Amino acid sequence: MNGSIPDSSLFKKQGSEVGVSTTLWQTREDEICILRDRETEGLISIRVGFLRSLGFGIVRTALVGNLNHCDVFGQFSSSNRKAIRDEAKWVKYPDSYAGVQVMLESR
Repeated sequence: MNGSIPDSSLFKKQGSEVGVSTTLWQTREDEICILRDRETEGLISIRVGFLRSLGFGIVRTALVGNLNHCDVFGQFSSSNRKAIRDEAKWVKYPDSYAGVQVMLESR
């Protein structure tokens, strides 16, 4: 995280993953599912339509306990990662960046 902007390295495949793991956020229960066992981590949202406009595909790959899990497929080039970073909106800041959260929420 660079100030209040998510780092573009968040939006790339890790190791031998086929796609980037994500969850469609449709209800409050999805947020709870996403943060389960990760309560101190941050959470961002990105519009599916925006990802599709960059040429990405989104495939539902339901998991036990996370029926809205998906994989995002496409070209995670540097320019695409930066575009995704710029589009991303914070839903929950990481606990380690509480000072940033207070500053942004007071605007």
